[in-house]
Amino acid sequence: GRIDLAARLGGGTLSTKGTLDLAAGRLAARLGLKQVDVAPLQAMAPPMTAQVTKGKLDADGQLQLDWGKAFNVHLADAHATVSGFALGAPSKEHGTPLAWGKLQAELRLLDLASRQAQLGTVTVSKLDLKLQRQHNGDLSLLELLAAPAGQRKAAVAAEHDQPWHWSIAHLGLDDGALAFTDFAAGAKPVSLQLKSLKGGIDNLDDKLGEARPFKLQGALDRGTFAASGKLRPSPLGADLQLETRRLDIARFEPYISVPLNVTVAAARLTSNGKLHYDGRGDTPRLRYQGNAALERVRVQDKLTGDDFLRWRTLSAANLDASIGEEAPR
Repeated sequence: GRIDLAARLGGGTLSTKGTLDLAAGRLAARLGLKQVDVAPLQAMAPPMTAQVTKGKLDADGQLQLDWGKAFNVHLADAHATVSGFALGAPSKEHGTPLAWGKLQAELRLLDLASRQAQLGTVTVSKLDLKLQRQHNGDLSLLELLAAPAGQRKAAVAAEHDQPWHWSIAHLGLDDGALAFTDFAAGAKPVSLQLKSLKGGIDNLDDKLGEARPFKLQGALDRGTFAASGKLRPSPLGADLQLETRRLDIARFEPYISVPLNVTVAAARLTSNGKLHYDGRGDTPRLRYQGNAALERVRVQDKLTGDDFLRWRTLSAANLDASIGEEAPR
């Protein structure tokens, strides 16, 4: 028979219009959600340590629900918007590790039985991400997204089920910010504050070992950067055209072994060239080919803090520099 329902749900509204066949155990309807609170819906998602603290959901799509011979949820031709979203850590001292102003997603297909999820364009605006790399190398956000300790046995058992296959035609970012602290970098943590992030990656899917078209631009302190090319998500690899302007690189010193008892107190990089990075193996490999200028450089003695070397500008054309298994050249 025909069905046409409207109801209140989580501070918003739910609407369903279509057909219901009780004998066959099937519902086929157009589903609509308007301004529904996201936090209560977390109970329907896989368990995770973090808690959704706020957010509003607007969505519509074609839903087919089967519970006759076999249970299945099939959603197609759907669009969803999650606005004013925030994810909170269990401990208040960690604040809000993830938040955004608006996420818009085009959902082409979601099928529970075949474990497929196909998305079109997904765009996140006003992203605010606070990420930490712990001393053991673990990322804080991944720990928060993992199941709570008491529920991890069930989560591990679920991993042995048929894996999900997913794809995203375009994942875009507009006006994002990232605060990253790396406690595993050495004796002194490395802190980065990236802002005005804009870019995206195309044709992303569960085959994370394949390189995809990638663009990203942003600012670090008073410097800027722009990168475009191919990015391999895991293990991390990249072939990029990279342009920087007055980028503060002194804070990256802990990642580079300097064979002298000195520290780089200040250095700004303006460059335009090709960057190759390969994170496979025990020692990541990095190669840069192009033009570069090091500006306002100050190198200090680690023991006394006295200036060891200073210069205002040092430029190089057709540079070819590598860092990896051998000493930097």
